[in-house]
Amino acid sequence: MNPLLALASSAALLVGLFMLLSAGVPALGLVAWISLISAGAYFTAGGGLQGLLKPMAAGTLGILLTLAALYGVGALGGGIMPLVLIVAALAFAIVLASGIALFSYVPAAFMAASAYVGAGGKPEVAVAVTLSWVAGLVLAWAIDHLSKTLAPMALRDP
Repeated sequence: MNPLLALASSAALLVGLFMLLSAGVPALGLVAWISLISAGAYFTAGGGLQGLLKPMAAGTLGILLTLAALYGVGALGGGIMPLVLIVAALAFAIVLASGIALFSYVPAAFMAASAYVGAGGKPEVAVAVTLSWVAGLVLAWAIDHLSKTLAPMALRDP
């Protein structure tokens, strides 16, 4: 099977099942759009074990640092200047953390931080956002591995 067709078929099947699971079992607390963003992070990180681990670590760090940053903005009374200064410090911290190999995939940290803000940026959504982020990475890993299983298969004449 053509590798692109195998990847597309794997993505269609597993994303469909994931959507059914996330929409059909709301008690899981999965935010599907966040999972799909993190699935993209897996593939842009090159896939494989590094595509799983680096976006997982950097994304989780991005969520936690953003949680702390938003708490800091609130503690300073809100407003534009505390927001500007703390978000600038957040960007600094995310990039600086990339000096540690595990956190070196900066795009994932910014993507996850943005997903956290997009999900409301409240402390009570941090766990759901983090679980959704990790679930999307696992989804992408499964898509990748299923496609690599399907690709060598060829239709043969009986």
